[in-house]
Amino acid sequence: MNRGEWTIPTEERGSRPPAYDLRQTVRITAPIIGGIGGFVVTAIVLVLQKSPSQQGQAAQVQLAAGLLALSLSGCLVGAFSLASLAGESKQTVNLQAAAMYMAVGPTIAIVAILAAFHVLAKLYIPQASDLFAAMAAMVGIAGVVYNSTGIIDEWDTSPGSSRWVRSRHHAEAWVTYLVAAGSVPVVAGGVLLAMGFTLHPSSGAVTWHMLTGMAIAVGGGVMGLFRSLHSVSGNDPGIERWEAIGLQLVMGLYIAALIVILPR
Repeated sequence: MNRGEWTIPTEERGSRPPAYDLRQTVRITAPIIGGIGGFVVTAIVLVLQKSPSQQGQAAQVQLAAGLLALSLSGCLVGAFSLASLAGESKQTVNLQAAAMYMAVGPTIAIVAILAAFHVLAKLYIPQASDLFAAMAAMVGIAGVVYNSTGIIDEWDTSPGSSRWVRSRHHAEAWVTYLVAAGSVPVVAGGVLLAMGFTLHPSSGAVTWHMLTGMAIAVGGGVMGLFRSLHSVSGNDPGIERWEAIGLQLVMGLYIAALIVILPR
């Protein structure tokens, strides 16, 4: 039997224990994300002590501070929401859907940290700034890929429970589509920045940009918590197709929007 080309008969569905336990993963990742948030607090304090000597520097310091504030919000919400999954006594199909929502905030947060380092490098070591911009784009793509694999994990947890994924092979195909949906905007943003195309938002626009990111991060965490609730009937729904596509597009487009406002 070829890899990925298998289905489980109806009478056997749910009888095989899943090979991947999400609860074990979040017990490790939640403290790591919380620790990154603690590091961001230190970075914010250092940035706030910076006294810009020129108008251009003042705008860059504001952008760096906004990016760090965004990353702190994403880390805190992501750490608390993911930690809530560690307390689940049973691996159910809706937990993977919840984790896909919850992963949006930490992904954006880590990209924002690297983007803030790019801005600060422009002030202190300009020749190293492009490295952080490239890292931000690559981490954004990695986050998109990581989140998309939840479709396979959901199938492995409860084969046949999805209303739109018909087999393991079909789940793997959808991972490819979701990776493309989320990574294409990030790649496009990185290419535009490399070509010298960058936006120069006003002070107010930067504030609204960061607030939008915070709303996405917090919204992902809150929606993930609601998605982790169990129904009275015991029929916990998995991720829907529109949810999977929407999460990848929102994450990819916002990361691309972060990249194109970085100074070149």
